[in-house]
Amino acid sequence: MRKFVIFVLIVLAFICSCTTSAIKEYDVAIRLKPDSAEAYFNRGIAYEQLGQYQRAIEDYNAAIRLKPDYAEAYNNTGTVSHKLGHYPRAIEDYNIAIRLKPDYALAHFNRGLAYGILGHYQLAIEGCNEAIRLKPDYPEAYLTRGFNYGKLGQQQRAIEDYSNAIRLKPDFALAYFNRGLAYEISGQHQWAIEDCNEAIRLKPDYPEAYLTRGVNYGRLSQHQRAIEDFDEAIRLKPDNAIAYFNRGLAYGISGQHQPAIEDFNEAIRQKPDYASAYLNRGFAYEKLGQHQRAIEDCNEAIRLKPDYPEAYMVRGFNYGKL
Repeated sequence: MRKFVIFVLIVLAFICSCTTSAIKEYDVAIRLKPDSAEAYFNRGIAYEQLGQYQRAIEDYNAAIRLKPDYAEAYNNTGTVSHKLGHYPRAIEDYNIAIRLKPDYALAHFNRGLAYGILGHYQLAIEGCNEAIRLKPDYPEAYLTRGFNYGKLGQQQRAIEDYSNAIRLKPDFALAYFNRGLAYEISGQHQWAIEDCNEAIRLKPDYPEAYLTRGVNYGRLSQHQRAIEDFDEAIRLKPDNAIAYFNRGLAYGISGQHQPAIEDFNEAIRQKPDYASAYLNRGFAYEKLGQHQRAIEDCNEAIRLKPDYPEAYMVRGFNYGKL
């Protein structure tokens, strides 16, 4: 494992070195031919790859100044704004790119991505529709459309899109994972587990896939297997309050209330406003006969989430035990 990490670092250093060398070449090209929009554009790509986003934007803008109908440059200014979290600005640039080049599948796809992040799920779907119409073998567009269908509660359509993404790109771990989530929401827990299996096979260091598989094992009452998956999710990503919470639930259902409390403690430490963790820790305290502590946890759960009927019920039960 140590050799692999060192190898990855060497590869990354090589990529950065090549990109830096490319920038030097573009510097020379721009000095010799200052009106070369393509040189500015390509240098902008190199800066973007290095994460130097302000310099990338400056070069894309220079390319646009020299070539006002440069759709690709507008698309790339959009991607930089997207990476910086400026989604409305990104959409404006994607709009211009599409106006200049209506058959630009990538710009339609990127605009769809930005709309989805802003919660405009139907607009996101429409952007993906157009990207797929222009480029039918576009697995990322099917994936993104599926995600947005899921946000609208249309899980079957989401599953169909994830299946198409997998058909086009069989090693697409994220598509398997997302389809597994859609199966979980649809109550098809065994299929969800099978998709998580494949996602993990393709990407062994995938904490979210272990977490989701664990949740689905729990739904099938296979709590020990669920605990093992939560263990792995936590090993891969220690700052994972949801994994600690779910492992605590699995311990509690298995009658292991003290380990459950320890996991809820960690979930709360990582996420102090985790109302469900307080409630379930309170329930674990109840099972151990520590009714005052159970009441205190219910108090906190209610403070964080005043419309929490389960917390009132558990608190009421424990008041009755005092």
